[in-house]
Amino acid sequence: MVLQASQHRHCHRGSTELPPREKNYLCTFMRLAESFLSPLQTMKQEQIILLRGVMPSGKNSIPKMAILRQLLEDAGFEAVRTYIQSGNILLRSELSAEALSIRIHDLLAEHYGADIAALVFRPEEIQGWIDACPFPSDLDPSRVFFSMTMERPDVQRLQVLAEKSWGEAELHLSEQCLYVHAPVTYKNSRLTNNALERHLKVTCTTRNLNTLRRILALVATDA
Repeated sequence: MVLQASQHRHCHRGSTELPPREKNYLCTFMRLAESFLSPLQTMKQEQIILLRGVMPSGKNSIPKMAILRQLLEDAGFEAVRTYIQSGNILLRSELSAEALSIRIHDLLAEHYGADIAALVFRPEEIQGWIDACPFPSDLDPSRVFFSMTMERPDVQRLQVLAEKSWGEAELHLSEQCLYVHAPVTYKNSRLTNNALERHLKVTCTTRNLNTLRRILALVATDA
């Protein structure tokens, strides 16, 4: 109120400048504002979003990744990149994983009419799962699959899975990532993404080791 009254007096005299004391007040206010906003500007972090169940056609299809990138940029996200058509997104955001998941789900529903879960992970989470992969490193990386869960599975349900036999396929469990080796065919194994969701009652999305490595390579390239 003091600043407004003072401005009014000096405008009445034909001057557009503030008195020295009030200039100091204004400078102090601007410095405080900058010190408050600066951390907010630097809080944006690299996030990896893995969409669940993106289809080439039908209700949950996303025809062009370029349009998706533009949609996300228009929504205020920064450094938006995508990798192949299966719904792998990298961007920078200050939102929490939960808030970002909801925001992207809602954007896809509004723009495409699709009901697609968006699982959000930090690059170091995915790198940690790769580093902890229990399978031998000489296996074909296109036959090694990582099923990542949105929620932490119930321990008892995990235990039931651990005690089952899966034929030629092999399963290893961790808290939020399930490792599957399907040496012949993933789709015909009993450890597909849909099957694991039914067993665990959680939302999953699955990528093979090749895909995860290439996504992380995009993070490293843009770092």
